Amino acid sequence: MSLSFSGFLIYSRLLDEANIDNVAVSPHYQGRGFGRALLLTALDNMCAIGLKRCMLEVRESNVAARALYENNGFVIDGVRPQYYKTQQGREDALLMSRRL
Repeated sequence: MSLSFSGFLIYSRLLDEANIDNVAVSPHYQGRGFGRALLLTALDNMCAIGLKRCMLEVRESNVAARALYENNGFVIDGVRPQYYKTQQGREDALLMSRRL
């Protein structure tokens, strides 16, 4: 039997809010809707347990992730300047959220 990893999404809960801590999709499955399916399933779960808001942070350069979040109702609330270390120096983190 061969098993393959497609992806995962981890979120944490604090009172009536959720924070998406990590989303990963295996390169083989990227571009096939797995990230969107993971996100929508998590958002449905958050609503089902009564959460009111979902937050996350994303690298400014992560165009695919930003498009996924923006296409699913997330808006940019703020910036953490120079938050991520890169080979070229530093990169901003965008803070995003949406109501549930």
